[in-house]
Amino acid sequence: FSYINFLVKGNNNFKDKNAKKLKQYNDPDAGYGRHLGVKKGVGYEASNLFAYSGSWNRTLPVYFEMVSANSNENPVFRQTLRDFRQTTNGKIWKMVILDSGGYSDESLKFCVQNDLYPLIRAKKNLKTQPTRELKKGYYFNTNFIPSNWTDEDVLSAYAIRPAIEAAQSANNTFYNSQRLNT
Repeated sequence: FSYINFLVKGNNNFKDKNAKKLKQYNDPDAGYGRHLGVKKGVGYEASNLFAYSGSWNRTLPVYFEMVSANSNENPVFRQTLRDFRQTTNGKIWKMVILDSGGYSDESLKFCVQNDLYPLIRAKKNLKTQPTRELKKGYYFNTNFIPSNWTDEDVLSAYAIRPAIEAAQSANNTFYNSQRLNT
């Protein structure tokens, strides 16, 4: 399955001038979200797990949790995965695929401890972990690549992630919290 975050916009109004100064929004659980340097606004992220069933048009959301948009993706990913595995007994899932936003040594080890193969893109500038560029811009921690896999095997498996994202791209994921109806 694949892990993808979406931002759901919330209410960025303030109760009064003091609340604005303190950046205390009318919705106290919402957080100010940014993604790749782009300001998305106040809201929530849906921490999603999608199952891949053989083609881009056969991906299904299997679990999600809503978190403040300013939450750190790594602990949110681990908590979402932990909660999901508790609800499903976790036995049928073999691999989890993430982009580099969810990369951390702790998340990689968490996956292994939960009998999941972590196919998580590494950041290109890591100095303390063994990484290799398998194709332009695609780095992976070589400690977590099965020894019998070729580079082509890794890239073929990782190609599932863009297929899942493409299947979800038609879904509108930005809502005003007053109209959060889906």
